[in-house]
Parts: sequence; C-alpha cells; structure tokens
Amino acid sequence: MKITRLKGSECPTCGEFQDAAAEANGSDKVPRPGDIGVCFNCGAINQYDKNSKLQSMSEEECLRPDMKLALMAQLQVRKNINTLMGEKLI
Repeated sequence: MKITRLKGSECPTCGEFQDAAAEANGSDKVPRPGDIGVCFNCGAINQYDKNSKLQSMSEEECLRPDMKLALMAQLQVRKNINTLMGEKLI
C-alpha cells in the first residue's frame, strides 16, 4: 500500500493530526474533494474538502450504499487500535 503525504489536518472527531492517506485499492491517488478518509487514530469516517481538510460526515452519510469500502476500512483501523491497546472491543 502506497502512503501519500498531505499538508494534513486534524480529525474532526478526535483531533489527531492526519498528514497521510492511503488508497484502499493500493493506487497512489491524492485525495480529492468528496473522497473519504478514515482516521488512523480513532477510525472516524471523514470526507476531504476542497482544501484537503477532513470534515465530519453525518451518520446518514456514512450509511449510504457506496460507503461499504469505507466501513470495512473503519473496522480494520479499529481492529488495529484494539490490538495495539491489548483489548478486544470488536
């Protein structure tokens, strides 16, 4: 998986500074406005704006049919967080 470095912005959910992105399909595409980003720290699903800043998404937006890949990525991030913390939360 190729990591793309960004100017970065804070996750609107946990405040963690995010300055990298990785395309779920392995390409090296830079996030565009409307693309989805999953926080590496808390697993929140966010959306990039025109300035590559992360913006919160509503629960309704996160449950759209086209969000399946983002939800799978969110589960993987949360699984990794739980493993690092030594807890089995999901």
